[in-house]
Amino acid sequence: MGSFTRTGVACLSALFLAARHRRIFFPARSALLPDIVRLDQVGAANALTSATWSVMLAIGAALGGLVSGTWGIYPSFVIDALSFIVSALFLSRVRLQVQCRLEGDRTLQIVIHQYVQGLRYLKQHREIAVTALHKAALVFCFGAPLEVVHVAISRDVFSIGEEGTLGLGIMYAAVGIGTGLGPIAVRCITGDRLDALRWSIALGYALAVAGLLLVAALVSFEWVLLGILIRSFGSGIIWVFSTQILLRLVLPEVRGRIFSTEIAFSMLMSAVGASVGGYYIEWFGIAGTVYMTAFLTLLPCALWVAWLIFHRSVNAE
Repeated sequence: MGSFTRTGVACLSALFLAARHRRIFFPARSALLPDIVRLDQVGAANALTSATWSVMLAIGAALGGLVSGTWGIYPSFVIDALSFIVSALFLSRVRLQVQCRLEGDRTLQIVIHQYVQGLRYLKQHREIAVTALHKAALVFCFGAPLEVVHVAISRDVFSIGEEGTLGLGIMYAAVGIGTGLGPIAVRCITGDRLDALRWSIALGYALAVAGLLLVAALVSFEWVLLGILIRSFGSGIIWVFSTQILLRLVLPEVRGRIFSTEIAFSMLMSAVGASVGGYYIEWFGIAGTVYMTAFLTLLPCALWVAWLIFHRSVNAE
C-alpha cells in the first residue's frame, strides 16, 4: 500500500509539473506569434503550429503505444522526457528582439493589477470574451471527458496491446491527424476572413457532435477511429480558428494576459470535465457517456450561432 501511495503521488506530481509548464508555454507562444510574422501571415502561421502539434501528437501517440505495448510504460516515459529536452534545445536556438511594452517595476502587486486590467478588457470587449471561452467549452463538453472514455474503450471494449495501450496510441494518433487536417482543410475555403472563421467554429461543433455519435455506437474499432477522426477534425477547427480570431482582434499590449486567461479557463474546465467524465462512465457506461458529451456539445454550438446572428443584426443596425 505504501509503495502504491508513493508511486501515485510521484505520478500526480509529475503530471502537475508537466501540465503547469505546458500551460505557460502555449499562451506565451500564441501571444508571441504576431510579433515574429507579418500580419498577413498570422493565419498561416497559426495553422502551421496546429499542424506541427497534431503531427507530433499522431507520431508520438503511435510510437508511445508501440513502445508501451511492447516494452512497458516506463521506457515510454523516458523517451517522452527526452523529447522535451530535444524541443528545449531547438527553442534555445531562437533569437528574438521583441520590445517590452510594459514599463515600471515587476512587483507582485503590479502583476496582479495588470492581470485585473486584462479581465476588464475582456469585460469591455464581449466578442473577445466569448471567443476566449471556446477552448473551455470544448474541453468541458467533450475534450476532457473523452480522455477518460478513450482509456475505457481501449481497456474494456477494444483491447489491443498490453492492457490496451497500443489501441489507445492508435486512437490518439487519429486525434492528431484530425486536429491537424481540420483547420488546414477549412482554411483553404475561409482564408483569413473573420466572418468565415466565426461560422467555421459552428461547423467545428457540428462535426464534433457527428463524430461523437459515431464513437458512441461502438460498432467496431475502425468505426470508433472514424468517429474520433471526425470529432478531432471539428475540435481542431474550434481551437485554431478561435485563436486566430483573438490574434486578429486583441491589442498587442494585453495579448499575453488574454491568452493566459483563456488557457486558465480551459484548464479549469478540463479538470472539471475529466471528473465529470469519470462519473458519467460509472452512471451511464461508455456509450452513454459519449452520447451525453454529444448532447452537451450542442449547447455551445447553439449559443455561438445565436451570438453570431445577434452580432450580425447589431452590426447591421
